[in-house]
Amino acid sequence: DGAEPLAMQAGEGDELYFAIGADRYRIPNALMERPVP
Repeated sequence: DGAEPLAMQAGEGDELYFAIGADRYRIPNALMERPVP
C-alpha cells in the first residue's frame, strides 16, 4: 500500500517509483508463496 500512493504522487519519475513498488511487492509475494517449515 505504501508503493502505490508513491507511484501516484510521482509525476516525472512514475516509472522509477513503479519499478520500486513492483520490486517491493515481488519480495513479499515470493516469501508468502514459499512454504514455511
